[in-house]
Amino acid sequence: MTTVAKGARAREGMGTRQAIYEAALDAFAENGYAGASLRDIARRVGIEVASLYNHIDSKEELLFRIIETTSNEMVDELRAAVDAAPPGDPRQRLLQATAQNIIFHASRPRNSFVGNVELRSLTPEHYMQAIRWRHEVETLFINLVQECVDADFLPADSQVKVVAYHLLALGTTVPAWFDQSGPLSPADIAASAAELVLHGLRKRSPHQR
Repeated sequence: MTTVAKGARAREGMGTRQAIYEAALDAFAENGYAGASLRDIARRVGIEVASLYNHIDSKEELLFRIIETTSNEMVDELRAAVDAAPPGDPRQRLLQATAQNIIFHASRPRNSFVGNVELRSLTPEHYMQAIRWRHEVETLFINLVQECVDADFLPADSQVKVVAYHLLALGTTVPAWFDQSGPLSPADIAASAAELVLHGLRKRSPHQR
């Protein structure tokens, strides 16, 4: 059985629109946006190309909807992780956001790759919206780092944005090397990284401020 046939069979029972998005995500991750065709996406779903237009307007719209869904899920999961931290504990809030960021990217390597690499393929309007979603995540981390500075878990002269971007990169770089079939789970990877971050968030004495 061909890969396409297997993919179409695996999507039986899915809503057609969702199946199209899943097939597009596979195609974009494997071949890049430019290299993926609507004909290929239709074959993966098991429908005719003309039938795609009953559900989508264009290939670019597919890319935008994938990035939109991924961005919204990421923000929701990060906020839930932060809200689950003990009240009044900025260090734990930052650690849980860092861990969840890693888990998200390790669990969704296709989404992470497509979202980071294919932004340039969006229309200008869609590109600006995608950047606003990205800034929402960045702002969340910047605020969490600032909370740790204010609570003296980080030095007062910390470069807050730089620290936030370093922590974000712990997640965005994971899909490049993490093997989902290996012995470690996304949660294991997140716990290891969070332990390293924790060592940089120890309470400082007054003379170290």
